[in-house]
Amino acid sequence: MKLTMWFTLEMFLTCLLVVGKVVFITTYLYTGYSIWLLLLVTLLLISLPIYYGIYESVVGEEKVNKIESKIGKSIHLLIAFIIVISAVCVFVFQTYTYLKSGVWLPLSVIDGFSTIGFEWAKNPTDWIGLWELVDQVPLSVGLFLIGLYVFQFYD
Repeated sequence: MKLTMWFTLEMFLTCLLVVGKVVFITTYLYTGYSIWLLLLVTLLLISLPIYYGIYESVVGEEKVNKIESKIGKSIHLLIAFIIVISAVCVFVFQTYTYLKSGVWLPLSVIDGFSTIGFEWAKNPTDWIGLWELVDQVPLSVGLFLIGLYVFQFYD
């Protein structure tokens, strides 16, 4: 009896959270005020343990652990795949611009670091030799090696 009452309470809270999410995202899209997006993210963070509790009470803890392990492995493999595909896309983009304009667009790992905001890559004040070495590594090769490194640790 106690378990079904707890499960009913969880289902009620879940319905409230879903309605809240719909209201917050609709209001955000209509008004454009970022406070509604912040409230939506907060609501999502609050609702995750509730969803996990419902799922665990329905399926069972042992099955949840197996599923979490499979999801973790899948996410690991997906990240490695995305990194390797990014390397291929960079090379295809460089080849496309070369075939179109006749000028090779040199993109190094330093260019990638400076694009995502590493200050050292934009204006190195120390480790100048390392900066020059990393600047010689093509971005596509660097991404490909990182993707292979991540894939190496797939169980």
